[in-house]
Amino acid sequence: MPTLIGNIDGYPLRVEVERGVLRILADVNKDQLEKRHMAKLKEIFGKKNVSYDWLGVALIYRRSRRKDLLYSSVDKEIKQLVNFFNTEKIDSWDIGSLD
Repeated sequence: MPTLIGNIDGYPLRVEVERGVLRILADVNKDQLEKRHMAKLKEIFGKKNVSYDWLGVALIYRRSRRKDLLYSSVDKEIKQLVNFFNTEKIDSWDIGSLD
């Protein structure tokens, strides 16, 4: 599966598309990620739009739920997610260490 890899404000991000699902994976230190953080993220982005990933947190965009998905909306939500990590002092996980 093709993967787009980037970095926003020191947080590594991976973008994957498979079977009509866009996943934006933020690689964060899961030891610092508590249940209350996930509860807040689900409140912000929607219960079915956020999940744990093996390296952090994923924002999930399903074609069936978001037919009007625009780059500006995704960009805003990514920045909102990264801002949440900064505010809650959740550190990033360096995906470069996996190469």
